[in-house]
Amino acid sequence: RAPADETPLDWRTIAVVQMFSMLSIAGTTALFSTAYFAARALRPEASEASRALVAGALTATKPLASGVSSLAWGRLGDARGFERAICASGVAHAIATAAFAMARTTSGAFAARACQGLADGMVVMQKPALALVSDETNVARAFATTGVAYGVASALAPALAAALSEPCENWKAFEGERGARCPTFLRRRPFFLSNIWIAALAAPTLMAYARGWMQIDKHRNRDDVEVVVELELLPDASEDDAAAETTAVDADAAAATKKAVESIENEVVWWRVVNVRAAIASQVGCTAVVLCGAEMTPLWMATSVANGGLGWTSLEIGAFGTVMGCVILLFQVFLFTRLCRAYGIVTLLTYALLVNAVAFPLHPIAHVAAKKSKAWTWVAVVCLGLARGMSGPIIMGGSSLILNNASPRDTLGAVNGFSGTFGNAARGVAPLIGGSLVAMMVAMKPGTPGRDVWPFVVIGFGFVSLTVLSRRLSLDLNKPRRPRRTSSRSDFSAQP
Repeated sequence: RAPADETPLDWRTIAVVQMFSMLSIAGTTALFSTAYFAARALRPEASEASRALVAGALTATKPLASGVSSLAWGRLGDARGFERAICASGVAHAIATAAFAMARTTSGAFAARACQGLADGMVVMQKPALALVSDETNVARAFATTGVAYGVASALAPALAAALSEPCENWKAFEGERGARCPTFLRRRPFFLSNIWIAALAAPTLMAYARGWMQIDKHRNRDDVEVVVELELLPDASEDDAAAETTAVDADAAAATKKAVESIENEVVWWRVVNVRAAIASQVGCTAVVLCGAEMTPLWMATSVANGGLGWTSLEIGAFGTVMGCVILLFQVFLFTRLCRAYGIVTLLTYALLVNAVAFPLHPIAHVAAKKSKAWTWVAVVCLGLARGMSGPIIMGGSSLILNNASPRDTLGAVNGFSGTFGNAARGVAPLIGGSLVAMMVAMKPGTPGRDVWPFVVIGFGFVSLTVLSRRLSLDLNKPRRPRRTSSRSDFSAQP
């Protein structure tokens, strides 16, 4: 229940913003479960190693391409309004997703996937949109919805994509002599259905926008602080030197004064603000390290016990992912906002990073348990998963909240776009780094000291570095930066 002093949120606007965001997340994560099989369909003659390379490249292409266009989308939102910019991104992303679903060649798939990334500015503009519709009393509650949106989309998209992939081979309706004949269109495009549903979901989202259910830009000047400009007028030369006269300032002079003051204020650009630079470094670093650990974990779980892993099946890894997803969702819904109000997001971020710095080097305990008991392995993994699942939303959502608290209100899009450029690059590189750490562990000789420990120590060192960096963040970033506006006011009092 919201406290009495909390400003009510525009939940309809937040819901539509998150619907657009979920289209982006679904477009990215739907390929997680089908990438290898899509690569096999595109290149049936290729080796397993080649297919794995193509699958990884397809997965990474979209976030890397998004990094190229993030700043442009952010600036477009600042200049033209976030409502129209988010809508334009949603339409372009739906078209690119449909093209990817229709692709029949490797080059065509990569081109469409890159277009998906270039068209995707929805997540980049989601955060400034939430910052604009909230204030210091409810900003944590608004940003808590990002974790809910990501959890729902990232959990459902891979499962639904897998269920709709390769229908001619996987659906019972097309099996046996009595089964229906699979359409030629689907036989030639076995992953059409697993991707086209994402493009189709854009229709109700765009309809909600068309009905005026996403009102972002009207909040831009809601809490503007008035700056009074006083004009001192020179005495008239025809009067006595000791006499002074104050005249009323007409509308044209007031407008000119307002423009002049605004131009002076705008000379202080966002990239020169110390808090903004620190917040960008914190968010990009958190994204890179968290995703490297997230990408490495399932690979480590699938690695055999003899090579330092757990030897789990895909079903067991999926079950662990479900546990993590439930923990993240419950934490976002019930605890995130309360903890932010009680301790402040800057302090929470430091403690969350410290928890991960301790938890990751403890993961090899599960490997030791795997040599003796499956049950104790699950106990160790679930305990570590609880620590990561409850601290992860603070790190990812909190670093975004801090960035938007630091940003000037009129450049929210540019700041998030600039940070998104490097954040999306980290998303593209993270699978390569996580895979490399596991591969190097497997390549070591069995008797190598610390063979099953050092990959997690590397990730833990990354969290230690981020913990130190977070201590340099100002406590002022617990609250949003107040918007600024200039205006002129006339003094109509007369001097005798």
